[in-house]
Amino acid sequence: MSRMSRMSRMEEFFARYFVLFLTAFFAGGVFLLIGLLPVLPGGPFIMIGSILMAVSVIAALGGVLVAGKFGASRGVRRSKGMPVRTPARVEYKFRTDDGKPLIAEEEAEGAERWHVVLRTKANRKLEVETARQVYDSCPEGMWGWAWLQGDWMGRFEPDADLQRQMEP
Repeated sequence: MSRMSRMSRMEEFFARYFVLFLTAFFAGGVFLLIGLLPVLPGGPFIMIGSILMAVSVIAALGGVLVAGKFGASRGVRRSKGMPVRTPARVEYKFRTDDGKPLIAEEEAEGAERWHVVLRTKANRKLEVETARQVYDSCPEGMWGWAWLQGDWMGRFEPDADLQRQMEP
């Protein structure tokens, strides 16, 4: 599955329940309109309509705040800036699910995020996130060319010449 088509759990929650929030809001509006009709006693309808509209607005705003706090929009920050090609060594790599590292290989299918820790020529340590296909192409201990964009690695090309040059 490509990086762009995969939604976080928070985004899935939002997509699923946003329709519910909208329905409650519009149902509240209908109750308010019914309450304004001179033929019916308006008190209970206006009260129910107001409550439905208020609850749906509060729930939707709360969801936006929670999603922003816990990183549902993290993808925007991830690929900030121009892609940079830099020589780097793959120190180690790991997978996470709900922010918890996964160790066993059989758990890999459930992983949400794929991370690689790189060491640059200037001895700078970088932890980047990447797609599964790139993760699988990064042998630990290998020097190569990392294509970085913010804290996202879009490609890794192992380079045997660079490996010989950098290893003692």
